[in-house]
Amino acid sequence: MQKRQRIQNVDTAYIPRRKIGNYLLNPEHRDNQGKAKLLNSLGYTLKNKSKLKGDILREIKKNKAEFQSSTNQGDKYKIEIELGLIKKIKFISIWIVNGKDTRFVTIKPKRRGGKVNERNTENW
Repeated sequence: MQKRQRIQNVDTAYIPRRKIGNYLLNPEHRDNQGKAKLLNSLGYTLKNKSKLKGDILREIKKNKAEFQSSTNQGDKYKIEIELGLIKKIKFISIWIVNGKDTRFVTIKPKRRGGKVNERNTENW
């Protein structure tokens, strides 16, 4: 079991500008894997994309991070979060920490029983 703690630089963690509108909420993105449809069903749209961004950043402050691996981009962590405006579901968010830089990578819905949907976070 990996040690859990708040992610480093949580107060300055950021989501790259294009990640929300061009990726998570874009059903045409080839790597989206249905995230746009799921997020839309939870109430998030391109018109309120700043709400999704704010909710993700708020959630990582509430929950502890679990170290996953070291990569050439930095240390990879996962944080369980809960998202939704209409109803709430749990997601696993993935973050890269490199020095004072804490950057959002992606989210995946969490399956019942605690397992991540679609593929293991080690491959993200």
